[in-house]
Amino acid sequence: MRMNRIILASHGSLSAGMLDTVQMVMGDLPNVCAVATTRDETENIVQKTSRLLDSFPPEDTVYILTDMLNGSVNNDMLSLVAKYPEITVICGMNACLVLSIADAEEPLTDEELEQAAKRCTVFARVAPEHKVRIVKAYQNGGHIVAMTGDGVNDAPALKAADIGCAMGKNGTEVAKGAADMILTDDNFATIVEAVREGRSIYDNIRKAIHFLLSSNIGEIITIFAAMCFGWATPLLPIQLLWVNLVTDSLPAIALGLDPAEKDVMERPPRKQETTLFGGGMGSRIVVEGMMIGMLALLAFGIGHVYFDHGQGYTVGRTMAFAVLSLSQLIHAFNMRTEHSLFHISVLGNPFLVGAFLAGVALQAGVIMLAPLAAVFKVCPLSAVQWLIVSGLAFVPLPVVELEKWKDRLLNRRREQTL
Repeated sequence: MRMNRIILASHGSLSAGMLDTVQMVMGDLPNVCAVATTRDETENIVQKTSRLLDSFPPEDTVYILTDMLNGSVNNDMLSLVAKYPEITVICGMNACLVLSIADAEEPLTDEELEQAAKRCTVFARVAPEHKVRIVKAYQNGGHIVAMTGDGVNDAPALKAADIGCAMGKNGTEVAKGAADMILTDDNFATIVEAVREGRSIYDNIRKAIHFLLSSNIGEIITIFAAMCFGWATPLLPIQLLWVNLVTDSLPAIALGLDPAEKDVMERPPRKQETTLFGGGMGSRIVVEGMMIGMLALLAFGIGHVYFDHGQGYTVGRTMAFAVLSLSQLIHAFNMRTEHSLFHISVLGNPFLVGAFLAGVALQAGVIMLAPLAAVFKVCPLSAVQWLIVSGLAFVPLPVVELEKWKDRLLNRRREQTL
């Protein structure tokens, strides 16, 4: 009768979390053969595990639960279990399927290795040439491959990988020379944090570009549309210069310092062919730019028709100037996440909050202080006019929220059809 058997291989006592992993992967606990040792008996645990494996019938499925997949015991432990037809090594809270290339009855072809790479996460007893083949198998599958290594025989695979990472403390000079980067503390967790930081930096670059382009398209639409309709210029050159130097630059810098989103490591890897404007970002930039431009034109029309009374364009230009600046400052908060803005803390980026408050104060000062108003050719606004300006400036928030909701709905339907 075929049985599921489990070997507990540990330096000491196993955590309850590891036993929970077994129950999650296999349901009820199978027959457990415990093998425990201290850190001073590394060879002893390998020998004990070997004897247990030899005692099991060949048709049994063997699971090894271990916290030892590191250091010198790694190759010995994996080589012991590789001779069985179906083996799972459970390390910590992760279940890993093991494939032994060296023990295969027949050498795997490149096509077979590519298929194996799709379902295997641990490869046992690999020779240097196998490492290179595994790297190329993942690359042929469209993956970006990072390879870590410390020995001379790791150098070819480090060179073949998209990102070769050598160990700084224990790595050989040959490995360091072949690698693209050197891990100075020899800690794998540092790689994880580097990936997190890299994704955060890439996201922040996209946020800043998204904000700047949508804002500048809004300014272009404001001037260009007025020219096409034969209207007076809604904004003077000095006012456009102020918007670009103050209300654009401060939020863009703050977005570059935005902290990483909570789910940044839960996203799948970005495809190689994906551009900076991929994922619908290009179309969103155009739509949001047109929205900002139309809001500024609407403010100009309301100010000129209802408050200038046909006597010049001062109030209309002042309201358009204020709406264009304030709507961009508020729009910057939309850039912080592709999820709903209400799912994150508005105060999560203190630099953006500071940029917003500084921009509002500077914009209000330019309009309300007489010496500055004379320079920028604007006039102080009444309470009613400020209320209209505020209402128009906040329009980007609900519009972009609807845009994000639509994108989430389309993505969900696209995933269901795949």
